[in-house]
Amino acid sequence: MTQKVKHETRIHLDDVKGLGHFVELEVVLTDDETVEDGQKIAADIMEKLGINKEDLLDCAYMDLLKNLS
Repeated sequence: MTQKVKHETRIHLDDVKGLGHFVELEVVLTDDETVEDGQKIAADIMEKLGINKEDLLDCAYMDLLKNLS
């Protein structure tokens, strides 16, 4: 399921068999917004959703699934 919130940010709610539930934020920047602006937008949304930086992953679901086997 995908829901638009603000600043053209999409929130993806994923249920991955064998791994669990995940949230992905996709911040789409305008031409006049910087990467730092996008990071601030994401941090604000994460705070509102109660997501901690320690919970972030920097790999794909497939990588996590490979590590399980």
